[in-house]
Amino acid sequence: MHKSDNFTDEKSRLEVLNSYEILDSPPEDDYNSITFLASEIFNTPIALISLVDEERQWFKSKIGLNISETERSIS
Repeated sequence: MHKSDNFTDEKSRLEVLNSYEILDSPPEDDYNSITFLASEIFNTPIALISLVDEERQWFKSKIGLNISETERSIS
């Protein structure tokens, strides 16, 4: 795979992500139920559903964490 292929794949991924219009949307019970279930099944204090855009990792749903996003570089 060439470097340009990675750019094209990333550009396409971001276009699809943005088309969902889910970033910065309010919490939803369905997502929160999945996060809760994952935390219970794996017995973890933190569980997340995260989406990564150009600059950040944004948490659609979270348990055990009080922030709503982190920089992409630490995702």
